[in-house]
Formats: sequence, structure tokens, C-alpha cells
Amino acid sequence: MRSGGLTMLATYVFWNHHEEQEGVFDFSGRRDLAKFLEICGRNNMPVVLRIGPWDHGECVDGGFPGWLIDRCGADTKRLRSLDPAYMAAVERFWRRLFKEVDGHLWKQGGAVVGVQIENECRGPWPYMQALKDLAVKIGFDVPFYTRTGWPQMNGRVKYGELLPLFGDYADGFWERNLKEPSPGNYLRAFDFSNVRTSANIATEQLPQSLADDAATAQYPYFTCELGGGMPSSYHRRVRVTPMDTYAMALVRLGSGSNLLGYYMYAGGTNPNRPQEGVFFNERQSSRYTNHNDLPPFSYEFYAPVSEFGEATAAWHLLKPLHEFCANFAADFATNEVHVIDSRNAVRGPFRFHSDYVRTKNTSCVPYIFPENWRTPYGTIKSATAQPVGWEGDTLVMMAIPGIEPKVEFAGNPFKIKFIPFPKTKDDPLPAAAVCTFAKIKSATAPREIKTGSRNVAEQPSEQDWEAAAEWEISIPGGKEQSPDAILEVDYLGDVARVYVDGVPVADDFYKALPLRCALWRIPKGKITVRILPWTDSPLIYVEMPYRPATTGAEIHSVRMVDASQRFASKYK
Repeated sequence: MRSGGLTMLATYVFWNHHEEQEGVFDFSGRRDLAKFLEICGRNNMPVVLRIGPWDHGECVDGGFPGWLIDRCGADTKRLRSLDPAYMAAVERFWRRLFKEVDGHLWKQGGAVVGVQIENECRGPWPYMQALKDLAVKIGFDVPFYTRTGWPQMNGRVKYGELLPLFGDYADGFWERNLKEPSPGNYLRAFDFSNVRTSANIATEQLPQSLADDAATAQYPYFTCELGGGMPSSYHRRVRVTPMDTYAMALVRLGSGSNLLGYYMYAGGTNPNRPQEGVFFNERQSSRYTNHNDLPPFSYEFYAPVSEFGEATAAWHLLKPLHEFCANFAADFATNEVHVIDSRNAVRGPFRFHSDYVRTKNTSCVPYIFPENWRTPYGTIKSATAQPVGWEGDTLVMMAIPGIEPKVEFAGNPFKIKFIPFPKTKDDPLPAAAVCTFAKIKSATAPREIKTGSRNVAEQPSEQDWEAAAEWEISIPGGKEQSPDAILEVDYLGDVARVYVDGVPVADDFYKALPLRCALWRIPKGKITVRILPWTDSPLIYVEMPYRPATTGAEIHSVRMVDASQRFASKYK
């Protein structure tokens, strides 16, 4: 993230990851928050902790522990309220959490510069204020406190207590529309606008608005949740492209944002314990947060940094935009925004232009061109290339595909260096080895796909997987000989899983991309892949042209790729 040009990161603290059993806290291994904050501090990366207590993040029950929901019984209105028992539980958890954070606060020379209170919460305001006051009392003393700027809060909001941050998405796995890509208001994400509030976030659960509330304009315009990509739900499998993400970020910058915050910038994997039947993904069968069925293991967001630490095409696209912000913010950040129309905006000496619209007009590339720009070395009257940064006294500018890069000076010229526009798609990694696979079981009768409690298609149960087709995978030399390898399975099916000695370790909802599994993350043992057949159910949306034309369960090929070629850690 640091090498990609980000200057701050945010991370959820999921309550049920750390206090799965009441009074038993776990901050070890992958849950070692203090170690993570120490690494961030060492790399000069400020952190905003999203401490909830409710986070969502497609985590089961939004991050609430099961025992907390048990205590509230059927009356879930006691959650996210001023109920004394609920607030007492929050206080106990936050006090234990603060022991991990203490020493890492900004005022202590640490990384934690901000705290987000709750997530996607209507309030009422006394609840939000009480949570902030509790956090401060416990010791979370940071320069700023935030909340999501959606949905609109119930009742009067006290100014200056919580900074609202906004977001937007190019498409959503949560949509109930199964007939078209980018339904509803998603195409608005590609329009320059003076409106900060998006009508694209959590449309299956929250009221939507196309206007800002009266208090919004009093705050700086920051985003915390521009879609860095998009995972799949079981019922809706969209493929947001890197250029979708780039265009949306550039448009939001031109519309006045002074902080480009993404969700997600880096994908991940749920820390499940399948042997115990413990899964941390949101699903319709959950008791509290149960809006969608997400893959139990993979939270691959197809984001700038992949689930396995690779720098993707989105990373390369966004980096020069981040460098532009870092190098030239003083020239535009405090200027008034002039939204000329949905395709053009001006901030200071920069003209922002984008004809790009997801699925509608994707052949053009958005850009930022300077006009009458006074630099330390002279004035540029106009240019048809995008500024990136300085190399000494040389201005680095990025050429835009289809436009000849030119610079017209007002006065004496200075040195210009043109660099090419990044690739907009990932090049396939070469195979480190081709794996063999042998079918050991055919699928039984195709599974009948039904709707779940939220009236969308319900993903397979653990029992359903017993009826899947199964293949044994043979890795040349054994997986221990390939420490940086990712297993890629090109397949046809509805859903697929990787198993080791009969225990699931990785999964995928089909959308014409390979099932991927990092070999360094799984134990030694017999590797098999199970696939449930594709049945062309009308209850499942797969974006065209990727929807299969045939039914069934097949493996086309299995290979290992050397992921070290794309590891983000190699970029300095």
C-alpha cells in the first residue's frame, strides 16, 4: 500500500475475531493487531482503526460475537443501541482492545491517527456520541474521529464530533437486480458531481438518497469507500475492472475529494476453522448481518493488492494518480471545484475529463490536463499529458492513450519527461509448472438452487459439498518446493473448493476466472478440488460475456504460477 502511493490505511477490528468466546481474547497470530500497528509505524503509514463495535465488512453478524447476539435474544434492537448490557459489553471489549493499541497512538509517536466509530449507522445521534465519548474515556485519544457519511443520521447531529467520510461503487454484489450490469444509480459513479452522497452503497439494506444532508458541506470531502474492485456474492457475480476503479477515483478527485479512500485496497482470506464448522463470512443463514451469501474463505476483492499480496493492474493504474495528489495537492486542494458537466470539472489549474462509463463507454481513458499552471520552473499554458511528479527539475507527465502528448509553455520552457500509461489488465503469469489432475468422483444429481431468507439464491451448505465432483491434484515436486506459488484451476461449475485431506481451505464462486489458492497458506496433505455443477439457474447473475453456455462440472487445466513476480513487496 505504501509503495502504491497511499499515505494512510484503515483496518477493521472485528469483535468476533478477538472475543469469539465471552471474556476470552485472542490477539495472536493473524489477529496480532499490535504487531500490525508496529509494522505500520515503522513504515510511516498512519492508520485509522475502524473499531465498530459493528463493522459489517461482509463478516458474519457484522463482527458481533455470537454470545452477544444470544444475550439480546430475539430483540436485536438492543444491539447498536444505548442498552446498558450492550454498552457494558462494548466497553469491556474496547478496554481490552486499547491494551493492544496503547503505545501506537499518534501522540505517542505511533501510527494510529484516527478512529472510526460504528459503520453505516443511522444513529440516533446520542448513540454515536456515547460511543465516541466512551472511546475517548478509554484512551483512544487521536487527532480525528470519523463515521461513514451514509446513511443519513436520525435526528440532529452535533457538529465537529465525527467527520463523515463517503464512498461510491461501480457495481455491487449486493444488488437484487439480476438482469443487467451496473443497475440503478451505479453509472452515476462515473459522473462529475457536486453531490458527495452515493446511492450505490448497501442498496439491499439502507435507504438511499441522491442529495447531501445539510451538515455535509461543513466538512472536508473525504472518501473511505471507493470500490477498489468487487467480490462476488452467490447470487450476483460482477467483474469490476481496474479501469472502472481508476475512472471512478479520478472523477471523485475532480468532484472535490481531498482524500481517495478505497474499499478494498487489499483483499484477504477469512480465518475459518472448518473442522469445527466455524466460518466468518456473511451469509443469509446468519442471525444478524445476513444480507448476502459471500464465499466462506475468499474475500478476494480484485483490488489493487490481491488476496495473496500481488500488485495488480489496478495498483499500477492508481499509483500515478496518487503521485499526482502527493506532488501537486497544494495547487488544487483548497481551490473551489467547478463541475462544468457530468464529463468535465476544473480544480485550480487542472482540468479533469472522463467519458468513461462502465459497460457503456469503455474505449476512452480519463485524464487530468493542466491549464495556465505556474510551476517552480515556469508556467505551462496548456498540455495534453497528465502530471505525475518531479525528477529534480524535470516534470514527469503521463501520456494518455489516443492523445499525442504536447506541452505549450507561457514563457521559457523547462524539461519534460513523458512516461507511458500503465497497462489496464494483468498479464497472465507464466506457469511455473503444469499440474496433473485425476477425477475421483462425479457429481450426483445437480443441486436445486433455491432462495434464502433474503430472497436471493442461497449458496451450498456443507452437506451439499458431499455431492460435488472431485479431482485429485498432483503438484510436481510437492508444494513445499514452490514457496511462492499459487495454484490456479481453470474450471466450469457453479462453485469450487480446494481441500487438503478432506478439509476445505479455499473457494470460488464461478465468474470465468480461475480458482486460486496460495500454496504457502495451506498445510501439507492430499490436495483435491471439488466442484458443484453449473445449472444455468436464473437466480444467479454472471456478467456477460462470462456466463457459461454449457452446464456441468469440469476442470480444464491446473497450473502453478510464480506469484513473486507480482508481489507488492517488491515495489519500492
